[in-house]
Amino acid sequence: MGRMQPDAETHGETHDGTGENEAPPFLGRWRNLYILILAWLAILIFLFYRFTEYFSQ
Repeated sequence: MGRMQPDAETHGETHDGTGENEAPPFLGRWRNLYILILAWLAILIFLFYRFTEYFSQ
């Protein structure tokens, strides 16, 4: 039998041909982007809580 061609999943490429290890559009690392998103969500939750407390009286 001949040798099988490697598929994209076993070699770190997605189906569109880009690598999985690409940097995010900004902040340099995916971890930093996730931290920013989680911090933004925490700020929003806090602001919505304060808004609710203020207008519930």
